[in-house]
Amino acid sequence: MACSESHYLETWGDARCFDGTVTVIQPLIAPLYHTRSAHEVLAAFSDKPGLSGYDAVRNRLKTANPSGDFEKFWRKTLNDGVVANTAYPALSVTPKFNAASLPAIPPPNPGELEFLFRPDPTIHDGRFANNGWLQELPKPVTKLVWDNAALFGPKTSWNLGVTHTVAARGGEHGQIVSTVIDIALSNSKVTAAGWIVPGQAEGVVVLPLGYGRKKAGYTGTNKGFNAYAVRTSNALWRATAGAESVKKTGQEYSLGCTQYHFNMEGRKILSTGTLEEYKKNPGFAHEHDETPPKNLSLYQEFKYPGYAWGMAIDLNSCNGCNACVVACVSENNTP
Repeated sequence: MACSESHYLETWGDARCFDGTVTVIQPLIAPLYHTRSAHEVLAAFSDKPGLSGYDAVRNRLKTANPSGDFEKFWRKTLNDGVVANTAYPALSVTPKFNAASLPAIPPPNPGELEFLFRPDPTIHDGRFANNGWLQELPKPVTKLVWDNAALFGPKTSWNLGVTHTVAARGGEHGQIVSTVIDIALSNSKVTAAGWIVPGQAEGVVVLPLGYGRKKAGYTGTNKGFNAYAVRTSNALWRATAGAESVKKTGQEYSLGCTQYHFNMEGRKILSTGTLEEYKKNPGFAHEHDETPPKNLSLYQEFKYPGYAWGMAIDLNSCNGCNACVVACVSENNTP
């Protein structure tokens, strides 16, 4: 019997930090599906079946802190994020081996390609494939959505004849067509679309994991290609093969990309001016800006009679996690 696990942002839990400090994990949303957390599964085998994750965490902290006003302690813990004075005592350790003596990974032979298996930036190893918000979230580098692709450096793609071209411009109406290739590795084969990534190391092909699932729900089924098909236990993250392992099929595939590399859709890239020019005309940077027709958008026009929802992001603190993008999309598309 299988049991679907809740996402860690859907459940209550507890954990220890690297120094041993106890922290309480608070959920951000209710479970999207009929899933169970690890606490609830373990409770099913105890004398308290049906115990919620919330109660399990509270009971655990009650046992560790039997004296005093527990409700006050519980609220302070949630407010602070950690349980005070729970860090482990410091230890002084000496490594028994020299990390510099570890064998280095041998480079590919001349003429060979290095294939790297990596979790997808949005749906990870496939566990989040049925989450539409993450499918809609553009990948940090490629800006692809709803798909994955075999990633090549410019020179490598040129040598193999792998290309992607802009078939039609126009934002939401744009279309990018990519070369379809067969990749033969580990006595198996997978068919994928190719994508060129400026700045990627030459001679390296990155195969993102998590796509190509056949039964992943309404949103995640039959999206992208399955890199697991050419991944083996003795080459989990890296494999090498000759250039002949990549062959064009003669077909093409349309990929969704929210921001094609260096493609500004005819708009000016940068507006510059002096302080004196700004004083004379504070709006100079927006002159001659193109305002797209409203009928180009897929979204209906909303009216805000009262306060409108907004978001402010401190770009000085941004690490590219894209949480603000998901939050903005989910807020504007939730009835």
